[in-house]
Amino acid sequence: MIKKITMLGCAALTAILLWQIPYIVSGYPVNRDGAIRDKNWEGVLRVWVCQDWSSSLSSWLSRQATQFEKAHKGVRVSVQKAAPGDWANTQAVPPDILLFSPGMIDDPQNWLVPFSTPDGFNSEALRSGKWMGEQYALPVALGGYVVLVNEGLYPPDGSLTDLPAAKQQRKPPQKYALHISRGGALAALTGWDAGVLAARGQNKPPDFGTATADQAYAAFTQGNVAALVCTIDKARQFAAREAAGKGFPFRVETPLSGFCDQIALIGRIKKGAPQGRSAMADALVWQLTGKEAQDTLTNFGLLPVRLDAAEPQSTTAALSALYERYKTQLATPNAYGWSAVKSSFYDQSLYALMNDTQAIREAVEKVR
Repeated sequence: MIKKITMLGCAALTAILLWQIPYIVSGYPVNRDGAIRDKNWEGVLRVWVCQDWSSSLSSWLSRQATQFEKAHKGVRVSVQKAAPGDWANTQAVPPDILLFSPGMIDDPQNWLVPFSTPDGFNSEALRSGKWMGEQYALPVALGGYVVLVNEGLYPPDGSLTDLPAAKQQRKPPQKYALHISRGGALAALTGWDAGVLAARGQNKPPDFGTATADQAYAAFTQGNVAALVCTIDKARQFAAREAAGKGFPFRVETPLSGFCDQIALIGRIKKGAPQGRSAMADALVWQLTGKEAQDTLTNFGLLPVRLDAAEPQSTTAALSALYERYKTQLATPNAYGWSAVKSSFYDQSLYALMNDTQAIREAVEKVR
């Protein structure tokens, strides 16, 4: 009896071992022939963010990082802000991935690993990440410029030219037809005929075209500016202000050109990482530029760069209008040469706005 029980026990153990062999073998680091068996890499992926135009990009990135961690057990994504050139600090642990905007890196060949050119992206956005024939970064998201309108001064059935010109206006507080900060918005404004006429003939703030974005926005919130050419970010900021009872009736319009220097790109830092770590970093890049992640960008006031991404809904009319325009009219500066030329480009844009809008076409082509 004991012998029979022993034999049955051995048979049961043998069956259990046979059942568990696939799991045991998959966890063993070396094959029978001596080759090292592949195993999912575990550890911390470092993502540095160096961009200056979006207040919501980090929130979107954080959401995506959480989803990536859930799908890859043992992997943590560490996201931190960085300043231009931080990756050159030999005392710092370099990131695996760099998310950046135009003008933040000048010599990508020294820091970034080139990608083979992928399909499925907006071609102009993709071109922004190319340098000397190599695709050193991929586009991730777009912003854009809109016109934020004070309906008390510029009603839907009115015109910017209805406002009194500077010499005719006597009573305080001073009213202004149009305001804009120094930046890419100047190039965008040259595509709006009514805005160009107002810039040349109507009353404008003394720092028109030279103010910072925050200064121009603050002037608009005081209620004395009919129309402010600003970023989507600023328009969303004012919408939140108005919803909290601190604003006034407004609308957002999109009559501007397709110029947009508000683009986020993603690159892989050269660091001689082990194959497993490198593959995991690549996987995160492909997630952020993949359709599922791109479909969620409009929830954060951003525009996708993939051609197969979900388009903005009609409930976000400004985003929808910009997205349609960018399909055929998008013009972005080259990400790597932008820091050297953007100041002179802003000067040229202001000149074109006030004197000859045709001149902006050549200027835009030069920075692309």
